[in-house]
Amino acid sequence: MEQLEQIKDPDVLVPPVLVALDKVDPRDAWKLLDVLARFTDSVKPEPLIRLARRSDPPPPTLEPQLIAMGDRARTPLLKAIDDACVTWKPVPPMSNSEADGEDTDSQIQAAHFQNFLNWASSALADMGSAGLNDLLRMLRGRNACQQNAAQYALTQYALGVAPTLDPHVVRGLSDALAAPDPTVQKAAVAVVETMIGFGRATLSGEMIKSLFAILKAHPDAEARRAAFSLLRRAKGDTPRRAAEIASHDTDDSIQNGATDFLENLPRPR
Repeated sequence: MEQLEQIKDPDVLVPPVLVALDKVDPRDAWKLLDVLARFTDSVKPEPLIRLARRSDPPPPTLEPQLIAMGDRARTPLLKAIDDACVTWKPVPPMSNSEADGEDTDSQIQAAHFQNFLNWASSALADMGSAGLNDLLRMLRGRNACQQNAAQYALTQYALGVAPTLDPHVVRGLSDALAAPDPTVQKAAVAVVETMIGFGRATLSGEMIKSLFAILKAHPDAEARRAAFSLLRRAKGDTPRRAAEIASHDTDDSIQNGATDFLENLPRPR
């Protein structure tokens, strides 16, 4: 490593280090990444992304190096997500039987794929407006894998250190709540629940309108529960109106929660 550090010419140093990156044990890759960090403009993003795909978790310095590349890294990241989604399956529940070795292997592989997708989508979220636009597009798409990754990354973005979110993201999520596709609505309401719950944004009139529509007719109980939870945070008479609708929900937990809410409202004097 000391010899590598003496080389100052990126044309001499970078190509063989990138080749080595495809072969190195991911646990030792940080050494090569430290070398490449000196020559960000000369490094191709694809070998770094391939390393992330082999790692679990990726080396911590890897994402900052990709982010430093800016738009050069976005297209390869999107392609890597596309490629991973070809064989993606939702992570199955862990088996209680030690004899289910094949199931355990499947669970481990699915978890590894999911961890990579979470990492790659989070890297997009950290690439500014362009990356966030990519995630909003993925959230509104019909690919369940990409939607899953976008939901994760946008939720993490909503949990970030910024006191307020990019207004374009808030508008994009509001539009997704009103999408005709129930799967898009469900993904969007899960992100918005975090966004509102942690005070990163406030409920708009358009959001409230969409949430009422989800509460009344969405086929998934979890989406209806999230919509009711959000409407209870609204001002004025909205929480009561939402509870009256939810008190007739087919899901017992939603119905019981709404009934308790209505019973505990202050009595008019």
